[in-house]
Amino acid sequence: MGPLGRYIMLIFASSVFFFMVLTAFLTIAPSLVGLLTVAYMWTPALSSLIAYASWKRLRGVLGKPSASTLVLAIVLPYLHLFLLYVLFGDHWTDPSSALLLLRGKAVPLHELLLAALVFGSTVNALAALGEEIGWRGLMYAELRGGRLEKSFAIGTVWGLWHWPLLAFGHNFPESRLLGMLPFIAFTTSLTYVMLILRERNGVWSTAVLHGVVNGLGGVELLAFVTLPDYLRPPAGLLGAFVWALIGLALSLPPLLVKGRRGS
Repeated sequence: MGPLGRYIMLIFASSVFFFMVLTAFLTIAPSLVGLLTVAYMWTPALSSLIAYASWKRLRGVLGKPSASTLVLAIVLPYLHLFLLYVLFGDHWTDPSSALLLLRGKAVPLHELLLAALVFGSTVNALAALGEEIGWRGLMYAELRGGRLEKSFAIGTVWGLWHWPLLAFGHNFPESRLLGMLPFIAFTTSLTYVMLILRERNGVWSTAVLHGVVNGLGGVELLAFVTLPDYLRPPAGLLGAFVWALIGLALSLPPLLVKGRRGS
C-alpha cells in the first residue's frame, strides 16, 4: 500500500474514532467539544506524517509561501460573500440583525468582517493548516490527473471525513446526513479554487483561505439564515455554486491564452 492508501485508511479511522469520542464528550463534557474539533483538524497532518514515515518527504509537498498569493487567499472569501449578496440579495438578512434575534446581541457588520479577517488569517489558518497538510499537501502530491480530477477526489474525501460533525448537525441541523451531498459539492468547488493557489504557493495560501472561509462562515450563515440549510452558505449548495463561479473565473485567463496560441 502506498502513501495515499495509508493516508486514506488513517483519516477514516480517525473519523470513526472522533465520532465515538464526540458522542461521549457531548454527554460528559460538552465544553471540550470545541477543543476536540481543533484537535481533529490536525489528524490529516498526523496521518500524512505516518503515511510518509518521513518528515523530510512530507515537508517536500508543502511548498513555499508567496506574499501575493496569500493576499489573494484573503480576498477570495470576501469576494465569495460579495457575490452571494449580488446574486441572492433577495434572501439577504443583515447579519447584525440576525445576530440580535438569535443571540440578543447586535455586532456591526464591519466588525464581523474585521474579526473574520484577523482571526481567519491567524488562529483559524493555523488550525486549518492541520487539514491542508493532508488535503492539499499529501493528497495533491500523490494523486494523478489534472486539477479537476484532483478536486473531485480531494473534495469527496474531505467532505466524507467531516461526517462525524455533520451527523451531529454541524452546518446542516435540519438535513443532518442528507447534507453530505451539498457539503461534498461545497468541498469540491472550494478545493478547485484552493488548487489554483496550491499550484503557486503550496499549502500556506490554502491554509489562509481555509481559515478566512471559516472566519466568514458565521457571517454568511447569519446573512442567509432564512434559507433551508441545504442551500444556505457557506456549506450549502449556494455557497458551492459561488465557489464554482470563482474557480471558473480564475481558470479563464490561462484557458484564453491557450486558445489564442492554438488558433
